[in-house]
Amino acid sequence: MSESDPINAVAAIHAFIAAKKKTISTINEISCPTSIDELKKSLNFKYDEEAETVFLLKEDVFVELGPPQYESVAYVAITRTPTEVRDGLITLIGPDIPKSEGKSMNFGQVLLFGGRNITALEYKELEREIFHLKNLEGFMIRALPNKLWCRVSKGVGRRGFSFETLGKALMISYKEKFPSIETMEILFVTTDAPRDFLELKVLGTEIRKEYIAQYSTHLKSRLADLTEKQRADCTNPWDCDECDYTEVCDEVRDIIDKMKAYHKKIDNL
Repeated sequence: MSESDPINAVAAIHAFIAAKKKTISTINEISCPTSIDELKKSLNFKYDEEAETVFLLKEDVFVELGPPQYESVAYVAITRTPTEVRDGLITLIGPDIPKSEGKSMNFGQVLLFGGRNITALEYKELEREIFHLKNLEGFMIRALPNKLWCRVSKGVGRRGFSFETLGKALMISYKEKFPSIETMEILFVTTDAPRDFLELKVLGTEIRKEYIAQYSTHLKSRLADLTEKQRADCTNPWDCDECDYTEVCDEVRDIIDKMKAYHKKIDNL
């Protein structure tokens, strides 16, 4: 693949998994139900309205995932060919939660989505949702910029809370909120090897560049449409109080702000 070729995000993550299978013995693949109803039935912990969002103090924690001073990486990979994603599969590279009581662990989480109708605009919503999983019994996400830091309580950790539990909750959450998702697969990484996380971060940077470019193209197209509409129909552009297209102008300004923000993000990658 040349530098100018777009990265096939899902294929790249699958290639990462295949390479690790050759060198790492602690890899576990878990097949989960694919329908929301069956996922809920198979989840052995309270979720959604049945569980309150918790704040876990250090003394209440069974395991910490991705805290400061530890590796943490999280992002999404999307394809419009649903069959490229192995629906319901969780791949865990590294130790699971029940075997790690009292530890802090490196944490990698990559969510793979397949859907013929997933749009460029949904990319940012899908990635933002990573940090908003709520109401899963005994599980807390701590808010840090660009870092996924999670805590699991002693109460649920000693009852068998695992990455299968977390993965199922994520599948339920995403499939309920985003009807465009037809297939979903999850990769978790908890190894002690810095190289594993460096590779994941490099892949994530390339994947984000591609999606941000697509998002920016969509915004430019939308901006052109709105600007054309404003210029064609506006009879008095200098008097906003009398203009029929004030809402259009506001939307144009909003899109310009978004474009500037994403161009700034690309420059910082």
